[in-house]
Amino acid sequence: MPLHDYATKMARMSKIFATLHNPENNGLICAKELAKEFSVSLRTLRRDVENMGTEYSYKRDKIYFHGHYTAKENDELSVAFLLLKSFAYSMGGATKTQMLSLLEGLEIKSQQNNRTDIFFTRTNLEEITLDTESILLLQNAIKEHIIIQFKFLQELNNTKTHTQREVLPLKILNFSGEWYLLGLESNTMKKFYLNNIADIKEVGRSEGESVSEEILARLDNALNAWFVPDAKPFMVRLWIDSKVAKYFKRKKISPNQHLDENKDGSLDITLHITSYMEISPLVLKWIPHVVVLEPQGLKDFIKKSVKDYLRVLKS
Repeated sequence: MPLHDYATKMARMSKIFATLHNPENNGLICAKELAKEFSVSLRTLRRDVENMGTEYSYKRDKIYFHGHYTAKENDELSVAFLLLKSFAYSMGGATKTQMLSLLEGLEIKSQQNNRTDIFFTRTNLEEITLDTESILLLQNAIKEHIIIQFKFLQELNNTKTHTQREVLPLKILNFSGEWYLLGLESNTMKKFYLNNIADIKEVGRSEGESVSEEILARLDNALNAWFVPDAKPFMVRLWIDSKVAKYFKRKKISPNQHLDENKDGSLDITLHITSYMEISPLVLKWIPHVVVLEPQGLKDFIKKSVKDYLRVLKS
């Protein structure tokens, strides 16, 4: 299967963006004329627009812009921002929500500061080292269910080696600022640190490999990189001291959590995880203000972690 012409795709999106944001065009493009100019189908243009976000729409072979016109002195930055939004919309789930929230916040901050460029603030999101072509290829493979090959850097016993992998990509996830690719390899779901991936190539459409909707739904509830995709989630109940309750009411531990506030201001939080390591870093960080109520296995795991730490201090 031939690779997509990503330079042409970027050129199309740049043209759509620039034309729609020109007030003289009243936020409207004739899709047929644009399709003829770039020698693509109307269906291809529709897919482009679907990935551009809610301010853009495709109806009756016309492309519309429903937002506000803003002067931009640097078109390249504007297009780059648009491509980031497109990438976010393609991922779905909690990652989509988090990325769009971040991007919208940056855009608002830019407007408030009367900047003509995109105003980026410091965040804990690491830089993705993949080039734009690879990111767009990966985005398309996820959307179209295409199997890919890539070289993956592994480090075992202080030795770095590259292995050739063949994977059906499912989602891009962000855990504590780090990016991961989740995909099926030989019908087993695995995580791959995104910045250790190189030389991505399309193999062909998936035949036979699939993952249940139930497992895909679990991904939105993953807390961090310790999430185990194939493990059945189990319940955890935590007690939160009233002294720190405001922080846990302000920001959820998990999308699936249930929170009850007690009369003394403390909290009971119930959530589901797939491994003890998903939640133990948070508990250890907030000791003694966060206590595991159940299950017993997690309580014992936390106790052992604390004892091991104290043993190291004494040695």
